[in-house]
Amino acid sequence: LADERVGGRLALEFGATGLRDTTRLAASSWDMWRDILITNRDAIAAALHLFGSAIEEFQLAIEAGDVAAMERIFERGRRMRGKIS
Repeated sequence: LADERVGGRLALEFGATGLRDTTRLAASSWDMWRDILITNRDAIAAALHLFGSAIEEFQLAIEAGDVAAMERIFERGRRMRGKIS
């Protein structure tokens, strides 16, 4: 996303501190993450598949203007956040 543009603006301009927080792993040691990714590749691949499906669902809801679906997605996210905080 570093060089991607949305509406003529750099995509990273839309993220502010939230983007910085969610990309902090990128500042970590590649050697450490390489080992983690290889060791846990099956679980990580499964999680990425689930995330991809969720992102696609969210994208479709936004494109369709389906406010009820967007609200359901946010509620699921809120419940998950409550379990990890």
